[in-house]
Amino acid sequence: MRKFLKRTFSHKNSENIRVFYESLKTAIDPKLYEIKFHSSFGLYLYLYLKSKAVGYMDQSPEDFTISKPIQINFTKVAQEAGIARNTVKAAFKELLRLNIVFESVIPIFNNKVKECSILNSKYFIGYDENEHKVIYSMNSQERENL
Repeated sequence: MRKFLKRTFSHKNSENIRVFYESLKTAIDPKLYEIKFHSSFGLYLYLYLKSKAVGYMDQSPEDFTISKPIQINFTKVAQEAGIARNTVKAAFKELLRLNIVFESVIPIFNNKVKECSILNSKYFIGYDENEHKVIYSMNSQERENL
């Protein structure tokens, strides 16, 4: 956690990111600090998507396992965060590689609004540095044993 917060591009060191983070009203799950994000905006984009996420069943917003598809407009997110659109794109690609975001419909055009679903960080059980993937389990018994 401390290493992440020392980055120049974090909610502790950047005014734009701090304002964006506070507008999300989503707490950072400590498990997210274990992930070695290459993109400086990856964590914040995940939190943005999580704040927009709704589960498939009638659940409280924190209890979904995988979300219904969420529309994401990179230009809108970049404007809200006060950063470059390419930074948002890079963060999104990293979340796809980490397997915590799944693209619902692959658009034909690059500039089209994307649709994706996310996994709830509540179900993360670890991070594999070699594969650069998040390990998760929907089995509640497995999570309680960790």
